[in-house]
Amino acid sequence: MPDRAAVGQTDGVRVRDWTGADHYAVLGVRPSATRDEIALAYRAQVRLLHPDTGPVDPDAAEQFVRVATAYEVLTGPQRDEYDRARRRGQVGRPQPSAGPGTRAAAPGRPAGAGHLSREGARRALWGGAALLVAGIVAAVVVTSLMVRDAHLRRNGNPAEATVVREGGEPRLVFETSDGEVIRTDVPDPKSGNLSAGDRIDIRYERADPTRLVTQHSSVGRDITLWIMALKFLVVGAVLMAVGARRLLRPDR
Repeated sequence: MPDRAAVGQTDGVRVRDWTGADHYAVLGVRPSATRDEIALAYRAQVRLLHPDTGPVDPDAAEQFVRVATAYEVLTGPQRDEYDRARRRGQVGRPQPSAGPGTRAAAPGRPAGAGHLSREGARRALWGGAALLVAGIVAAVVVTSLMVRDAHLRRNGNPAEATVVREGGEPRLVFETSDGEVIRTDVPDPKSGNLSAGDRIDIRYERADPTRLVTQHSSVGRDITLWIMALKFLVVGAVLMAVGARRLLRPDR
């Protein structure tokens, strides 16, 4: 259990204004937290704010005062009164919490943005590069599918296919000009409302009849793939920018 005497000796730690902050948020615990859970969170934050744990934070003293005050309020006799005031909305706005494993952000700086470790920055950089590559690959795939579909609609062999249900999913059955019966998946099952027994016009590739297009538009499939590609590209670019910015900034 933390030394309450030591807490009381900390400069600036007073309980006079104990409604000035959400002390549960400061310690990162639930309002139903036990005394032991509060003590554990307090010790974790004290270790985090100690100058030996990392670069000196000019705001560490102020943060420690908030943590120590929160501990004293939540383990003292005034906790019940504080809880009643909190339920009535009479406590101040939650103060930024350092939380286990992270330091609170300096004023005017997004939380976490200025304290990303160099190892974390390298991971962000490489992870972002991987997502960028995945986005480029996805863009190439959807572009090639669109080009292939356009080619088949112009030059593919025409046929009429019947919709059947296998395992609850729609499939197409048709006969090629050579008399071969083909059973294959619907190119874009999200496009159009297909029911078993429906007959639809298709165009297929003579060398590989399973490669075909239907009379229905493939816009749904293309949009889905483009959204996926754009997400990879945007998230990858953001991660790379964050990682590079941190690596280019010297440690303080």
